[in-house]
Amino acid sequence: MMTNADKAVVNKVMVNIKTTPSPQLRETFAKALTNNPLATSALALGQLSETPSTAFFFAYQLAVRHLDTTLTDQQFAAFAASEPGIRDSREFQTRVVSNASSTGESFLVTGRKSHVMLMDHGLLDFLYVLANDADQQLKCVKVSTSAVGVMAQPAAKPQPFVADVPHAPVVFDDALAVTDFIVADAHRRCFKPFRYWEDVMIMLAFSGWMMTHANGDCSALQIQAQHLSDCYQQHPDYYPLMAFDILDNLLHHLQQAGKQLPSGQQALWSRDSQLLQLGSVARTATRKKLQSL
Repeated sequence: MMTNADKAVVNKVMVNIKTTPSPQLRETFAKALTNNPLATSALALGQLSETPSTAFFFAYQLAVRHLDTTLTDQQFAAFAASEPGIRDSREFQTRVVSNASSTGESFLVTGRKSHVMLMDHGLLDFLYVLANDADQQLKCVKVSTSAVGVMAQPAAKPQPFVADVPHAPVVFDDALAVTDFIVADAHRRCFKPFRYWEDVMIMLAFSGWMMTHANGDCSALQIQAQHLSDCYQQHPDYYPLMAFDILDNLLHHLQQAGKQLPSGQQALWSRDSQLLQLGSVARTATRKKLQSL
């Protein structure tokens, strides 16, 4: 029996983040989202991806939808959080300043973020920027990538994985934020849960990619992916404890299925699946914290 994700890829053209024109990428993404839950879309978009990098990009776009439900289906965005050498969001040096005028209140963003995907490729429409205000309270603000004062900088070195989705530093110099979007308590509402949303969407999109490209039977992988999808539907906001075993089991089945890939795809998978290993390390730390509560 075909799943909704299977049906979404029948007679569809595969896309590649490196070679497919932007309008086609946007159309493919929008069609997969139409009338589908995010988890179903993640599987479908993974199946439509020629490369793991493409599946990662689509998964990330689905994660971003948790930050802002007003994004249209054809808009692409990125979460601008990381800063050089800083791990605690309370210490972020990027600032957001209120600028009141006769026309109303606006917000200006100044600072530097170290890792923003595809910023220098002209594919993104908006950035969701974490910045501290004058009272050292973390906010999430929305900034157009075309706003004056938003500048991409060259990356210091190439990425070791998902190389077709390069991340680069971005500088904000009194960049005007979108006036109708500002999220207070952004550590709890944005920074902390984003890892979960990203984790789930990437694992599902990579599962979809693997189902399309691996030789042999992927039914066990499909079952595990459905378990994760069901878990996410029940717990869309943050990791429930049961999610950790589900994610670990899915990762195991992905690695097993990866042994059935053709040689060319196996090389790509060997490189890009390093991303999942990093995610596994982060999950272990999160799991220990939750178990100690």
